[in-house]
Amino acid sequence: MSVPPEVIEILRQWVRKAENDLEAARRIPAIEEGCPLDTVCFHCQQATEEYLKCLLTYLGIQAHAATISGPS
Repeated sequence: MSVPPEVIEILRQWVRKAENDLEAARRIPAIEEGCPLDTVCFHCQQATEEYLKCLLTYLGIQAHAATISGPS
């Protein structure tokens, strides 16, 4: 499957954003004992959503209209 360069850049942005959310999820508990676990879960959920949007974009399936141009 040939992927246009502009789509590859969008895929990289989605992966970078997802990895940032996972890094935040790892760091939050290390910074503070008794940290809000809902915040950690939120970052994990965000990462999952971003990886899924990356996959959908790669497959040519349109994600939510607000995200079609890539991550902000």
